Amino acid sequence: MKRPRRMVLFLMFSAASCGGDSGDGLGQSADTDNTTSSGVELLSLQDDVSRRTDEPGQHEWWNFLAEDASSGLAISTIFLNGNLYDVNYRMALEQYRADPQTQTAPRPGDYVLLQLNVIKDGGKVFSSVKLPPDTTASFEKDRPYGQIGNSWFEGVEENRERVWRVHIDSPDMFNWLRLEADLEYRDVSQGCTVAGGGFFGPVPGGSGSGIHFPIAKPVTTGHVRITSRLGKVILDEDLAGGGYFDHIFGKFYSDLTRSYYFGRLDLEADGALVYFYHYPRDPDVPPHGWLLRFLTNGRTPVAHQIESLTESQPETGSAGLGYSAVIEMTLAGGGAARTYMERTAASEDWPFQVTGIAHFNIHIPRDIDVTDAIGIAEYGYFDGLDDPLFRFLYSLLDSFPWIP
Repeated sequence: MKRPRRMVLFLMFSAASCGGDSGDGLGQSADTDNTTSSGVELLSLQDDVSRRTDEPGQHEWWNFLAEDASSGLAISTIFLNGNLYDVNYRMALEQYRADPQTQTAPRPGDYVLLQLNVIKDGGKVFSSVKLPPDTTASFEKDRPYGQIGNSWFEGVEENRERVWRVHIDSPDMFNWLRLEADLEYRDVSQGCTVAGGGFFGPVPGGSGSGIHFPIAKPVTTGHVRITSRLGKVILDEDLAGGGYFDHIFGKFYSDLTRSYYFGRLDLEADGALVYFYHYPRDPDVPPHGWLLRFLTNGRTPVAHQIESLTESQPETGSAGLGYSAVIEMTLAGGGAARTYMERTAASEDWPFQVTGIAHFNIHIPRDIDVTDAIGIAEYGYFDGLDDPLFRFLYSLLDSFPWIP
């Protein structure tokens, strides 16, 4: 068996991805051009304009990851328009919901963030989870474009091809380092989401909330440069490889979902897949989810409903969050998937989320058989966002010194 190579893993508060060669026995992929029978809704550029409303409790992000396996360089860029993880936003919302007659309704647009991380050879060389003072932001509703400070993203169509571009010009949270980057994401597999209301369609109040994959399997190119305020060049490299991109919007996850499992596997020339299975906040709605199979060569992605998920091998993250390291999923139509999340130095642990490198075994009839392929798995528990320790640590961001 050809062993998948390990890619860097990094995340602060978001689902990440991991590139890799495929496992054994890739068979003939399913081929369909009928979006109804495939269970997905194909996306246009217009579907990924800003969809956040001004209702308190709304959030939105565009989450871009570019990674180059050959150089060990990866960059994560998240434009948050109504930051789900902002403790100040969550506390203001709590107060407003407890007493809407006397408390001011928080405006989602007051809580934006450009979250940046750069990894080189497994080590983090740039990170920012705090905006400079007086940063402005705007997100457009008539075209896919957003801007925070001097950084922006846009989606365009060129020669009948969908292209997303990200430009970054931003200091770190101390104003000691500066990151400059230009990245381009081109479509290898058609962008999509789950048909029939999306992942949250079965949940009361879930209409208008969703998870989009505007470019289901991107090819990424670009250049990344990091300098210090003393003029030292920390990093100055081209990037060419793969990545990941999602657009999430609507009500706070925590209003709709109690917990979830997420995973992603890159199969290189044979496409990619992601799964998302969640336990709704409403106890009357059963847990549900889908495994999305992203195909190449212009073929329509396919959504496989997860009929059941079995948890085993309980573990506890370093921040105290309990989760199951092994999950086994039964797919409609006879498929099956199993992931085992390892505990490694690269694992990310928070009171609300555990993410790690994972081993995938996937069987989808007439499509793929993958054994021990390496990807990313994640467990999230949204009540952990209101964990007192996390709130305290988040509040420390306000005390970080900003160097004029």
